[in-house]
Amino acid sequence: MEVGYFPQKNYVIFDRKGINARSELMEDSLEWVDKNHINRSKELSKVYVGSKKHTGKNLYILAPLQLASDTNIKNHSPFKSMQAFIDHTEMKFPDDKVVFKKHPLDKSSYTTKNPNNTIVANGDILMLAQDARLVYGINSTSLLEATLMNVPTIAIGEGFLNKQIAHNLKICETTVKAHMGEILRKLKVANRTQAALVARSLGLGLRH
Repeated sequence: MEVGYFPQKNYVIFDRKGINARSELMEDSLEWVDKNHINRSKELSKVYVGSKKHTGKNLYILAPLQLASDTNIKNHSPFKSMQAFIDHTEMKFPDDKVVFKKHPLDKSSYTTKNPNNTIVANGDILMLAQDARLVYGINSTSLLEATLMNVPTIAIGEGFLNKQIAHNLKICETTVKAHMGEILRKLKVANRTQAALVARSLGLGLRH
């Protein structure tokens, strides 16, 4: 049994195999999902998100923190402490402002090395995600929430967002955009065409 989603406090999930990445849902073909289910999910998404939407301001990278005691962190995360995740994120995005959002129940204290980065304890995750260039996290429900607003999102722990990559390469559009955006930034190019030219110049072109 696990708390549900959107919002967590209102729902509970029962799964005979486990939770998140190791749940029965991850192995489900979802062939039973029809247009009525999809339309209903869209309606519920609109109710949950309300008027919030991605503004495109791209003011910062939002990194939601989780409880270290969470089963998702103990069993499905490359990091066993949130401080380790903070250190990793700052190293990965040295030139970006990062806003770390603490879990509402987390009483721990954390530090950042970059003075431009902040750790916030209060604030609605959806409100914070609106102005984010990217939401970067482990396997928090907040990542799923961000995708409802089409905010580019990357999950680095085992979870619903990236488990599908291992299963059948079916990942959400916002996640694809997020990874592509990071590739373009690393290559210092503006679009995929320029990226392809750089790759070809480095001998990384596709082989037929």
